[in-house]
Amino acid sequence: MQKFNHKEIKYCVKNTLSSQEIIDLAEVMASEEPERFDEFIDWIKNEFNKLNPNTKQYTFAILENKIIGFVRIWNSPFIHRFINDGIVIKRKYQNLGIGKKLLEEGLKTAKNMGAKKVIAHIHKDNLSSIKIHEFNNFIKKEAAKIDSYGNTKKLGSYEYVCEF
Repeated sequence: MQKFNHKEIKYCVKNTLSSQEIIDLAEVMASEEPERFDEFIDWIKNEFNKLNPNTKQYTFAILENKIIGFVRIWNSPFIHRFINDGIVIKRKYQNLGIGKKLLEEGLKTAKNMGAKKVIAHIHKDNLSSIKIHEFNNFIKKEAAKIDSYGNTKKLGSYEYVCEF
């Protein structure tokens, strides 16, 4: 288990990334799938090149000047609702409470963007994500029928809602 003081972690929104931050973020995203590192580099460059901070925001967890996790909140133009489109924490920092704080900070950002509520689609077997969301006042509503892009969801995911 990683040893650190939670006070050392900074949480912040970034709309542009340095070259090193792109690498850091790709390492976070690839911590479960290292073979996809180069794919993530390309995706991040494209994502941040066209990022509209009025509709999509990334909140980052930063430790010792390195990105160790993020949450993405956006107002999906496909379903016309604010959605938490994922919390990702670098593997060695998982299960240490960082996801709870990241989501808390991401929800503050969503409020600043004008959200009255935020939804999350969580698979029924993703117990750690369910716990993080319930800790942050999300309530399980119903089986998720569409994803953030308006596509039909596979069975097994539920919609959780946090209203402000």
